[in-house]
Amino acid sequence: MNITQNITLDLTKRSVFQYVSAKQGDNSSRFVKITLTNNGAIYTPPAGVTANFRAQKPDGTMILNPAVVNGDGTVTIELTQQALAVRGDVIADIFLTDVDGGILSSVSFVIHVDAVPDGAKTDSISEFLVFMQMVERAEGAAMKSEEAADRAERAAESSTDGNAELLNIRVGADGKTYASAGEAVRKQFGDMRCYVTPEMFGAVGDGVTDDSAALQNMLNSGLSVFGKSGKVYAISSGLFVDRSNSVSDLNILALREMESCIEYRNRRTVLQNINIDCKNLAKAGITGSSAEPSDTNFVATIRNCSVINAVNKGFSTGKVRTSFEKCIAKKCGTGFSIDTTDTTHEMLTPIDCNIGIVCSSSTTIVSCHPWSWRVKQTAIYIPKGVTKVSIGEFFNDTNHIGILFGPETVFAVGRMVLYNNTNAPSAIDENSRLFKLESNLRKSTPQFSIENIQGSWNGSQSYLDYPNIDLSGISLNSCNIINLDNHFARGFKPKKMNSNRYDEFLSHFTVTSNIEGVNITAEVKGLETDVSKYEVTIWFIAKSANGEGFTLNKDDVVFTVKLNFGYVIKDIYFRRTYSNYSTAILSESSRDDTFFVRYIGSDSIEISSDGLYAKMGLTLIFD
Repeated sequence: MNITQNITLDLTKRSVFQYVSAKQGDNSSRFVKITLTNNGAIYTPPAGVTANFRAQKPDGTMILNPAVVNGDGTVTIELTQQALAVRGDVIADIFLTDVDGGILSSVSFVIHVDAVPDGAKTDSISEFLVFMQMVERAEGAAMKSEEAADRAERAAESSTDGNAELLNIRVGADGKTYASAGEAVRKQFGDMRCYVTPEMFGAVGDGVTDDSAALQNMLNSGLSVFGKSGKVYAISSGLFVDRSNSVSDLNILALREMESCIEYRNRRTVLQNINIDCKNLAKAGITGSSAEPSDTNFVATIRNCSVINAVNKGFSTGKVRTSFEKCIAKKCGTGFSIDTTDTTHEMLTPIDCNIGIVCSSSTTIVSCHPWSWRVKQTAIYIPKGVTKVSIGEFFNDTNHIGILFGPETVFAVGRMVLYNNTNAPSAIDENSRLFKLESNLRKSTPQFSIENIQGSWNGSQSYLDYPNIDLSGISLNSCNIINLDNHFARGFKPKKMNSNRYDEFLSHFTVTSNIEGVNITAEVKGLETDVSKYEVTIWFIAKSANGEGFTLNKDDVVFTVKLNFGYVIKDIYFRRTYSNYSTAILSESSRDDTFFVRYIGSDSIEISSDGLYAKMGLTLIFD
């Protein structure tokens, strides 16, 4: 039995709702016949206009079904079981589209669904009969020959009755037929808060069956995507997100080798709650396109996603400006590759990767927690010449290298928390470092600052691997290391000489001689082992003022070095002094902030016009 209710809706009075009543899960044929008016006058849709019925149920699921424009200008919709699956008020509307797919008008009404006794309910899901009709046409026409594809295209064209394109059908290189929504569909439904699921496109989700084609058709729809809980979608080829899709709740498993499981090409893409196992087959899990997109005013968002077992990269921005939020990369070559400038990322967690995070462009990482257990992981890598890398909170958890940086890099760390798990010997050893200059590179002057370091450390006794580093650009404001008996920790005492004063410090040496007629030149080189401790090497040259040689007698003070600056030196340790005269035995002594280098040989010696060259080292520890 068909039950029809009649209502009148005025296109100009959208704030006035008409109510239709129905029973939850009613399986009778229920229809609503709508008379449209325009400011009280009967409105007859022009020829060629089509109508669709859309609704949102109280549980958030959606309805998008075709309606019928009758010969008398009225519009008829069917209240399907899904439209009535949830008790409460269903917000619905009718919208009219012209032959070009543009929306002419829409008007809303309310379907009040009364509850029914338990046992008579219908499971609520979204229902999109408009789109399903197009997919069914494509599937019915899907054959692997060009002739079949032509028939499918003609079928799609004929289904529009001459209207704008509703369906795109193409045969891929793999011989499979792919269908996607045409421009008219996207224009009609672009403002809808509706979504599709992989199962609507034939996906199985058993982790074995190849769901690649079904998932790609789903992504091509341009509609929001939600996977089903507990489903695992296996793919044999990479998926491409070309539109501004929102894709959520997918578990993906790679079946064979591929470049990337998901590649997104649009800055308005949102991927969230996606878990990918690359099975050491896919080179990457989730990557941005290698071509820069045209929608430059947006930033793609990858949120609450995880990738494991990617051969090369778990996550990569490519050339698409992207924000990674609360993502995990485990057992990948590189966990996160940030290649676009001026991006912000939060709560990045690389686990047991070769490199946790690569910052190839200026970026801000609000927080990150790289940690390793079985792999000697480099937590963060900043390549040569990259500037403006800002890291807010860095939880350095059992990483072999905290930050590996190239020459001429500039970065800042707010709070650095150290934790080394002694039960993970394969992750750290005596060569582990907090900071390390990229190997086999010439002398570098990095610029980096750290606001605070705290925690414990079980790596190398030296926090910094510094053979080729000019440390004048490094600063630390405060430090609290638990294992204070460690040499590394003692070097990070809060009372210290801030190393950004390094250049000033070196300029405050005064070098003189008590030998009459001798001029002294000195070149000072410093090498910092800890923030409050400097190892200094001084090269001296003593020459006669008139360009001739001079005589050096026993106990002559050849060099007097005075340290003229306001810092308090706690201790001075001398290292051996060498000279170019093997018979010129030099000895050091000190008094407060002055030290002396004197000749202690028993016989006088003649110094040639080339002068006396000497090299002396000392270690200064500041209180």
